[in-house]
Amino acid sequence: MVQASASVIIALLMGITGVAFVIWQIRRILAYEQGSEVMQNIAAAIQEGASAFLTREYRVLAIFVAIVATVLATFPALANCIVFCCRIFCVSGGWLSGDVYRSSC
Repeated sequence: MVQASASVIIALLMGITGVAFVIWQIRRILAYEQGSEVMQNIAAAIQEGASAFLTREYRVLAIFVAIVATVLATFPALANCIVFCCRIFCVSGGWLSGDVYRSSC
């Protein structure tokens, strides 16, 4: 049998607890009345607008990801440079964030 550390077991239990909580909340919210006809029309309009927005956003994002993936696949040296730059930016950003925090106190 595979031995699991305490942290893995705790993480698993917390995940299961989170899923159970979400299911409980969904059932509780869906049990409420949907409101008057006017409220339902407003909700439908909001849902339609949100759906249109997300469709457009995902289309733009898919094009962007395709372009970036093509560039990185075509120029592997550029990918190595980006990884190196990301490391530098993460470290310097964290350092500067801490520096800004210390100077504002």
